[in-house]
Amino acid sequence: MLNNFHRYFLYLALIVLAWLWWDTISAFRYQHGFYLGVGSVLMLANVVLLSGYTFSCHALRHFVGGSVDCFSCVRGGRARHGLLGFVSRINPYHGSFAWFSLVSVCVVDIYIRVVSSGVFGSCFGAHTGC
Repeated sequence: MLNNFHRYFLYLALIVLAWLWWDTISAFRYQHGFYLGVGSVLMLANVVLLSGYTFSCHALRHFVGGSVDCFSCVRGGRARHGLLGFVSRINPYHGSFAWFSLVSVCVVDIYIRVVSSGVFGSCFGAHTGC
């Protein structure tokens, strides 16, 4: 029964991950052009690590093809077999992705909080000295 909860939270995590990818892509756009900044690079590293954590989960491995006995007998069997192979290759790194993504979430959250509070704007925007 707990495995079912794990799987349901994985589905919710996929929705949140899609939202984070959208937010990260938006961070690279500024005034209708391409923008590369510290925050956008940190957000990209964060979402890549979270994607690695999510896609290395054994529940996703079961979802993409772990329950299939004959890949040539099901619709999309070749694609599902490829996805199963990909998830199986990165599954041993699930714990590492967990720790690295935990740290990256904290770093990005602190960075965005500091920038949005105006700490850097008051230092660089005025010539009064920090």
